[in-house]
Amino acid sequence: NLNWLVNEKYKHEKIIVWAANAHIMKNSQTVVGSNFFKSMGTYFCSNAGNQLQTYILGFASRQGMAGRLFYNGSFTVKETYATSFENWIQQPYAFIDFTGYN
Repeated sequence: NLNWLVNEKYKHEKIIVWAANAHIMKNSQTVVGSNFFKSMGTYFCSNAGNQLQTYILGFASRQGMAGRLFYNGSFTVKETYATSFENWIQQPYAFIDFTGYN
């Protein structure tokens, strides 16, 4: 569906896809450690043309409140592990470009 939207329906336009980090990551098999899980971003970017024109933004939160659709109320974001990415950067906000990493 995403491939059709990008390459057919909105072929000459820029689009933004808002989805969970795990769904849009480009190389999910390298993060998860197996080929069992293959994200939408991995499928989509397996096409070289899509890969070249795609930039992925991920979001992380070290603290705060969250909620889900059809979930009554909000909940506190779980405390991060000491070795987590959020604790590694030690900034209130940051932009990290992982283009040079696989």
